[in-house]
Amino acid sequence: MAWTLSRSVSALFLASAIGGAPAAASAPEEALAARFVRLALDCVHREYPNKIAHVLAGDGDARPPRELTPAFYGCYDWHSSVHGHWLLARLARLYPQAATAAASRAALARSLTTANLRGEAEYMQETLERVALMLNCEHIAPTQFAQFGNELRRTTTVSPRRWWVHGSDRVLDIVLDAYRTFGVSLVGRMDPRATGEMGQIDDLAPSVQLIRSPEHKHTDLDVPELVSGAGMEAVARAFAKIVDGVNTLTLEESLPASLAADQP
Repeated sequence: MAWTLSRSVSALFLASAIGGAPAAASAPEEALAARFVRLALDCVHREYPNKIAHVLAGDGDARPPRELTPAFYGCYDWHSSVHGHWLLARLARLYPQAATAAASRAALARSLTTANLRGEAEYMQETLERVALMLNCEHIAPTQFAQFGNELRRTTTVSPRRWWVHGSDRVLDIVLDAYRTFGVSLVGRMDPRATGEMGQIDDLAPSVQLIRSPEHKHTDLDVPELVSGAGMEAVARAFAKIVDGVNTLTLEESLPASLAADQP
């Protein structure tokens, strides 16, 4: 598992750094890129201040960020550090002759060593082994549109959501009961895998996802007025009921058969 995760991280940054030929850029674009690079260089190896989301099971778990996530410990939090490293890789590829390119590559080489990526993978594995349930929701209450010929017409209902549950039969029952209780509309069949933000880790721990890709997603019609407050409330209440229900189970009782077989 550790090798697979560290290889995935390596591949991500390698693709960003050496992907297709760089495009020509204007002087203002290069100046703006240099400004962003300097911001990232200033923080990717600055450990403190730091905000971590880390569960302590004992005194031994109280460790500094550089030990928990040795590749991505700067920039105040892990997520920002990942984005900062991606920015360095991306802009070093787009502007290989820039004055900041050599410093970007050096920072990436310092962070993305085999040992550091192995440490990231081991930390992820340790974290997932403690997870009772992962919840993910994206675009969960968009207004539904219906197609008439070449025209999309707005309706007065919430789009049904695609859904995913990775857990035991008892977890599946808890989830579907919560959706029925609060009227969360679903498409007829569960997705074969989670997508979006959860797509890379959906089968590594018990997980639940609601997601919808509305017809107007990422357009100028993707506005708050087309998000149903009642739909958001229904999902929030359903997720709270799911958490309460799963909290009545032991970890072993919530695991799907594929993960339960790996337990000691």
